Amino acid sequence: MAEGKGRVVLLTGAAGGLGAVMTAALLRDGHAIAALDRNAAGLDMLVGAHKGKPVLPIMLDVGDIAACAEAVAKTVAHFGRIDALVNNAGIGMSSIRPDAESRHPQIEELTAET
Repeated sequence: MAEGKGRVVLLTGAAGGLGAVMTAALLRDGHAIAALDRNAAGLDMLVGAHKGKPVLPIMLDVGDIAACAEAVAKTVAHFGRIDALVNNAGIGMSSIRPDAESRHPQIEELTAET
């Protein structure tokens, strides 16, 4: 990707919902996307919807720290850099503890395992 022609964005949860919408918008604005998701079929659909666009699909579970490091390395190897990260992948707060929706967890409660 040529310097100044857009940013390289690593986007987690890229294959569905808000991630797919953000991917489309970023591509439309001239950015390159490393699309991370654990849904292989969703990634295939995402790439198919954006043929000829700079999308690098990477299947992984963001709960796997080693897989995240590998995704960063793949992105840099493919695009030459990473300019932005959108941490869109996620799970509901209730997976942290049952009352998390009404009593929001503090940052200290969010571990890599969670």
